[in-house]
Amino acid sequence: MYYLYAVLFLILILVLFKLWHNLKPKPITPKKDSKIITSPPKDPALELKKKYEDLLNKMISSLTYNYKDIKIVAEGGMGIIAEAFDKERQRKVAIKTILPELKDNNNIVAMFLQECQVIQGMNHPNIVRIFEVGRSDFLYYVMDFLDGKPLQDIIDAEKKLSVAYTVKIGCQVARALQHIHSNGLIHRDIKPSNLYIVENNLVKIIDFGIAKLLNAGSSIVHCTNAGSPIYSSPEQLQGGEISGKSDIYSFGVCLFYMLSGEHPFNSEDVLSKMFESPKKLKNLVPDIPEALSRMVDLCLHVDPKKRLAAHELWARLRAL
Repeated sequence: MYYLYAVLFLILILVLFKLWHNLKPKPITPKKDSKIITSPPKDPALELKKKYEDLLNKMISSLTYNYKDIKIVAEGGMGIIAEAFDKERQRKVAIKTILPELKDNNNIVAMFLQECQVIQGMNHPNIVRIFEVGRSDFLYYVMDFLDGKPLQDIIDAEKKLSVAYTVKIGCQVARALQHIHSNGLIHRDIKPSNLYIVENNLVKIIDFGIAKLLNAGSSIVHCTNAGSPIYSSPEQLQGGEISGKSDIYSFGVCLFYMLSGEHPFNSEDVLSKMFESPKKLKNLVPDIPEALSRMVDLCLHVDPKKRLAAHELWARLRAL
């Protein structure tokens, strides 16, 4: 009797399992001749046009006196870049303005105006130029249109760069830093994404938004903004006094990264940069010239006084 009950119970279990299996939703397999419909890829330029349509219309109506073919091509954390044709200069230019949602932020406006003032005071082949500053329904400035790519993109593609190419880029940046520092300024955000490479490997330093003006007769200033932590000097990360040597440290990190494809520290915090020695560039790139390796080591010295000045860096790079 018990045997019969066990058989019936087993049959019941099998029937219930069969019912559950039939009710379970099954994946839909497309027929071999059916076409899968997908959304077309988004056009970045069209997306920006839609997103900033009101601003673009204001730019077109306000700037048509001298600019045509205005279109928004890029956006950042604080600003928007438009491309246009300058009818007077007969050349393509870039127009930078503040993000609409930040136009009433006094700190952002002050940084924007400072960037205008700083760049207008520079006249150097390796520094982006400003042609015009204006205010209509929006604040803007007109600058060089840079037909090229950031150094960061080149490093991403190549992983690491040759000694010859690094020296060529380094000479130009060192010369530009010498000019910046001699004009009483500190850039404070030297990094590969702010070094733009245009035709014939000409370097243009961009983004002076957090540049700092030194007080008259002083070579140091108190730091209130650390820039990009992985490229910032120990004194910047501590919020201490900075100088032109802080830019040298940042560029030393760039040189290390260009040559090795790695950053000199595994961490970007201040303790690492204060108390740990950077990686040995020679270990990562054994065939690097000894003079270049020593030069990068000096740029990365924790003590600003022991770092090279911009003119010394330029002279050493030229000698390689």
